[in-house]
Amino acid sequence: LARQALASAKERESPYEQGLAHLTLGRVVRLSGDLEQAILEFSSACELFERVNASKELAESLLALAAALLPVRYNRLLLKRTLGRLPEVVESIGYDSFLVKPAGEAPDVLRHAIARRIHADYYLDLARRSSAPVVGPMEEEIRESRSGFPVVEVTALGTLEVSIDGRKIESSEWESEKSRELLLLLLFRGRPLQRD
Repeated sequence: LARQALASAKERESPYEQGLAHLTLGRVVRLSGDLEQAILEFSSACELFERVNASKELAESLLALAAALLPVRYNRLLLKRTLGRLPEVVESIGYDSFLVKPAGEAPDVLRHAIARRIHADYYLDLARRSSAPVVGPMEEEIRESRSGFPVVEVTALGTLEVSIDGRKIESSEWESEKSRELLLLLLFRGRPLQRD
């Protein structure tokens, strides 16, 4: 039935309906155990919803994609990007009540995001509201890390990317190119430097 809906949506050239069909197909094939095909379907849904600015459906697709990616060990970068993108989409919408039930059905996804500190505060809040069994010692660990120094992540292969407590620092936020270079110098020098 979902494949027929997809074919019909393609005939009508409706990307929104195609996205809905891919999302439904992904859910069906995931239940049957075909994670590879589910990942392809959810990825297609995400691309289509992104193209037509269907943010709510995009958020649902991102959560479903993360749930399908988690058991697959080889695509951790896509999982990290997916988990990072979801709170951004939710912020643009302004609410996420529609994600509470699906999040409750995917406690491993929430646990993974919290443990990896990928927007941990957002996923902790979502876990609390969904009654997902992820709070406990992990919550205490996150709270302790928040009382100390912020978590800074730097990716220096290719384009420099810096995030503080899960929030990516945009290019426009850097005062100058020299400040980026100074950060890299301090991080990778290996020994203390003189002020000058």
